[in-house]
Amino acid sequence: ERLGFTLYRAGVRHAHLPGAGQARVLWPELILQGSSPPALRLQADVERAAESDSPVWIEGPPGSGKAMTARAIHRRSWRSLAPFVPFTCLAGAAADDIRAELFGVGETRAASGSAMRRGRIDSAQVGVLFLDGVDVLPLAVQQDLLQLLQKRVFRRRGGEDFIPVDVRIMVASGGDLDRAVADGDFLPALRDEFARL
Repeated sequence: ERLGFTLYRAGVRHAHLPGAGQARVLWPELILQGSSPPALRLQADVERAAESDSPVWIEGPPGSGKAMTARAIHRRSWRSLAPFVPFTCLAGAAADDIRAELFGVGETRAASGSAMRRGRIDSAQVGVLFLDGVDVLPLAVQQDLLQLLQKRVFRRRGGEDFIPVDVRIMVASGGDLDRAVADGDFLPALRDEFARL
């Protein structure tokens, strides 16, 4: 009974437990269904994005299935057994708070006794970090994300060492990133790092 509840909480749709020590678990597959030309184009784009390891930018209005599309790409990619770590970027959030959440907090020599805390990027190692609402990220955090994409390293907030990382970045925006770039609210170099879907 406890195993069944744990599987339910983990998102397992069906579990068949034939005998002691054996379990057959069927995970829910995120299938993008539809036969209209836009649905078929999206399915082809998802397959193409899954075959690549490039950073992906998914755009669309709220409720259009951007997170589901990112998960479908992840499930079809070679990184599918590694974590999919989502993070929602909130408008008006302080850059330091976002940095601490994404990059973690480093142990500094100046502040003895301060504990190191892992961030979402650490948690997504070898997997996917999905940033929803990337169009509202502060410019300072955008610069950190650009460094992560270009150099494949990051530094925890307050930390001194650069940490190598192997993570695929997927982002989603409900707004128009091209407009945000034109208005000076989004780094053009960061936008250019992503393959648009």
